[in-house]
Amino acid sequence: MSRYPCGGPGSQWSPSDFVEILKEKHHLLRSSVASHAISDDDPESTPMCGTVVLTISDDPCRAHSWLSVRALINPD
Repeated sequence: MSRYPCGGPGSQWSPSDFVEILKEKHHLLRSSVASHAISDDDPESTPMCGTVVLTISDDPCRAHSWLSVRALINPD
């Protein structure tokens, strides 16, 4: 957590931030696996995948953040 301070001198990610990120990553993984299983049964469907992205700023006074990214996989 100290490797990527999250805005301003002495500011850091908290353990609760990482718990929230890991929960979201777990949710997106489960959704992606389920989506791919459905697409195996129905080739007409477009599977979804997702992940969590950490945004790390070059500016040490700017807060870092994270977001969920979701995408549809187009086999063509």
